[in-house]
Amino acid sequence: MKMRSTALKKREFIDLSLRKVIHVMFCIVLLFPFIVDTESFLHLTILQFYLVLSLFSLAVNVLQVRRPLIKHELVNAMRRSREKILREIRELRVLKRVPLGVKLVEGFTELDKKIRMMEDSFYTQIDRMERSYEKIGGYMGITAGVIGTLFSYVFFTKYSFYGVLSLLVYDTSSSLFGFAAGKRKWPKTNKTVEGSVFGLLFFTTVLFFLTGLLLNSFLISLVAAVTEAYGVEDNLFLPVSTSLVAFFLKI
Repeated sequence: MKMRSTALKKREFIDLSLRKVIHVMFCIVLLFPFIVDTESFLHLTILQFYLVLSLFSLAVNVLQVRRPLIKHELVNAMRRSREKILREIRELRVLKRVPLGVKLVEGFTELDKKIRMMEDSFYTQIDRMERSYEKIGGYMGITAGVIGTLFSYVFFTKYSFYGVLSLLVYDTSSSLFGFAAGKRKWPKTNKTVEGSVFGLLFFTTVLFFLTGLLLNSFLISLVAAVTEAYGVEDNLFLPVSTSLVAFFLKI
């Protein structure tokens, strides 16, 4: 029973890690305007960049809610393409006339089974990665992150950088460490004390490395910890709260 529980937790940690890989990639996209001159590269101001990103994320979310989930579309598209190609190969007359051709057809049939197994595995992996509310209402976390960053930039301009950084550094580190080593939870939340403390210290270290201001770095990280633990949607409120504090501290 204990071995089964350990295996289950290990699998859940892998699923969480995969989600966080996607989360990190998403955050890098949000950081893009602070890394590259979007006006020269894309002919878009930073505000326009986030507006376009908001429209795109909302459109994807609406499509996912109204139509079959994206994972269904991906798997079905892969399956249709494969079946069409293999069907056309099997129907080639030249393959049916020679012994080697017959063996090739049998080989393609076996290949078809293997690929189908890979497709099913792909579907299962995405299904495990998705959180329960994402299966019902779409990828709201991504949309919330874009909207939160857009709001932060409109009100706090360059300080929204720290908001995106909180999503990238604090959210990722606290979630992974909290799942792996968390034992105690904060009251009325599923966030762990250990995860919050680790995220706070790690984010403080990163901010101190970038700014050289220890107290300000700690205060921003503390706000991130409270927001992530008790905010309605951390992807939405983390960028706003941390950008707000950075703005007032003039970090």
